Amino acid sequence: TLFSCGGDGTLRLWAPAALKLQSTADVGCACGMLRHKRDSTLVALAADDLSVRVMDAVALRLVRRLEGHTNTLTDVAWGADARWVLSSALDCTLRVVDVPSGALIGWYSFEYAATSITVSPGGEFLCTAHVDSQAICVWASRPLFEEVLIGAVTDTRPTPLQLPTAMGGDGGDESEDEEGDGEEEEEEEGEDEPMEEAELGGEEGGGALPSLSENESQLHPRLFTLSRLPASHVNALVNLDAINERNKPVEPPKKPALAPFFLPSLDGVERTFVDPSDPAAAAASMPASSAELLASAAPAPAEAEEGDGPKAKRARARRMREQGLGAHSALCALLLAAEPHLSLGPGGGDGGAGEGAGSSEAAAATSAVTDYLLTLGPSALDLEIRALGEDDSGRMLVLALALLVRQLQTRRDFELVQAILHVLLRLHGEALLTTPAAMPALRALREHQQAGWCELQEPIHSNLCLLAFMSNCAS
Repeated sequence: TLFSCGGDGTLRLWAPAALKLQSTADVGCACGMLRHKRDSTLVALAADDLSVRVMDAVALRLVRRLEGHTNTLTDVAWGADARWVLSSALDCTLRVVDVPSGALIGWYSFEYAATSITVSPGGEFLCTAHVDSQAICVWASRPLFEEVLIGAVTDTRPTPLQLPTAMGGDGGDESEDEEGDGEEEEEEEGEDEPMEEAELGGEEGGGALPSLSENESQLHPRLFTLSRLPASHVNALVNLDAINERNKPVEPPKKPALAPFFLPSLDGVERTFVDPSDPAAAAASMPASSAELLASAAPAPAEAEEGDGPKAKRARARRMREQGLGAHSALCALLLAAEPHLSLGPGGGDGGAGEGAGSSEAAAATSAVTDYLLTLGPSALDLEIRALGEDDSGRMLVLALALLVRQLQTRRDFELVQAILHVLLRLHGEALLTTPAAMPALRALREHQQAGWCELQEPIHSNLCLLAFMSNCAS
């Protein structure tokens, strides 16, 4: 179906294949712009009376009339899920309206009027073009990166937004790599000043209804519950190696020149510093307490001969573990504390984990580990998973597998468990295969993973087929 509007104040629906008019609806005012979202029956029109009119193309009636701009409308855009309508005008403002409720959830002002606005297909970013500027400004949507409560705006003035700094120059002789780096830096600066629809609505819209995301408990024991982390958190954890490789500097960092904590000098009228490479002269020019401190801080001859290479670091770490000086990481300490409640029965069954599922001690011990994992960022969580392999006996890896089995049994934090399992098998897969004590835990993990996927496979495929069929149907 083809939509058209014009100065006669009508909305017309055409059949392109038959080359004839299907239906006509009266808008009530001349319109100069029309926007339609795919898979939706709603059409947004920019009217000449400075309002945005939302029409139902099937029922041919007016759904919403959105007013508030004081100058000519320049562009209208739909959100990713066709629930929000964004409009810009020559009054240098941007308005975000929730169509189902008709509430204004975002009101912003720019230094220069926006001439064009576009929302990304996933709704993560908003691109704007402004008067007297050749740059495309990219803004990040906060609801997709953190938990916020959306509500109606009660401010009497719009929130001012500073335009991001344009990256790159006017010349056309820059390399493709430099242009790519400029685009990434522009996105980062856009994220520093993101769209703040949810922040405005969450702080001042006190009458909003609570959502399911505020419920801390699991709705039903048979339901797979996701964690409350942003989707970017799990994606960054899974693709952390690729992100670090992409962000690696072109030139390796230069090691700064070593300097002592204080510069020793010789006695006399003129200030003369002692060569730090001569320990005897430096010790002679210091007080007794300083010389003792320097001698105690100096490395042992054996360590000085080893150097700072990877082999020397591994050797020092091995000696520290043998001497009992190597401290466990926070995750390893929590796993050791919860070890009595994470044991698996003979043959890899539920065993103790199933028996202690209802006890408060077992729940508290395992929840302490999962709560700690939820507080870590992608880099810190990756570092904790790597630290599990420092134990040569494989004890920490077995406890980590038992924790994942327990989480699959409770069906909580499903996507975080899958991401941790992906990183754990990628980093320590070979070590697990050579550890006989890990075989029961691996078998139990495979059984629960297959059982969960068998329950999810049929509804997921059915919904995907239904969505594909409905998307291809003519509106």
